[in-house]
Amino acid sequence: MLRKMVKASVVLIIASLGVIAYPSDNDNGKAAASYSQKKASQIDNGAAEAAEKFINKYLASEDFDKWLKNAPVTSRFRNEIKERSHVLSISELLLGERIKMEDLSAKDKKLLKKYGGVEYDPVLGLIILDLRKEESEFKVKSFDSKTGIIVLKDKWEKEFLTGTGNKGHQGGQEITLKMLKVKGKWLVDGIIW
Repeated sequence: MLRKMVKASVVLIIASLGVIAYPSDNDNGKAAASYSQKKASQIDNGAAEAAEKFINKYLASEDFDKWLKNAPVTSRFRNEIKERSHVLSISELLLGERIKMEDLSAKDKKLLKKYGGVEYDPVLGLIILDLRKEESEFKVKSFDSKTGIIVLKDKWEKEFLTGTGNKGHQGGQEITLKMLKVKGKWLVDGIIW
């Protein structure tokens, strides 16, 4: 059953990495990019700084608890990250057969069901596999001031040749965050998968 949950989790995570479409201001039913998205040079500096600090400090951090304590996140998202971290620990124990599902508390079972298993990383999930922690640095690509959606792009990118001679590409990952202004300060309120 756990293997089915893990497989389902991977499928859900991969499926959710698709493109997020925003409705158009016009009423023709077509998805258009005519919302209040701003280029990096026009973005509220507070939102940009908070978003970049969140991801870049996370990638550089060697102490998860210290990073989380100081991260510019809402209390709701801080609690979600803690829960996801706990679920990752439980999943590792279950996969390593160090504990059994029936040994879990009702609360832990509820968390496993809520998050469907967390893959590889409590904050970035599978995205972490495509990053070079020592080389990655995220910068703001765009910001939608109406929705608080900010897109960050990893400036590390590399092209290479595959074993068959085809061109390959690695890096340039984008991460989409939900920003929220709380008491005049921009905070990260979630990652949009």
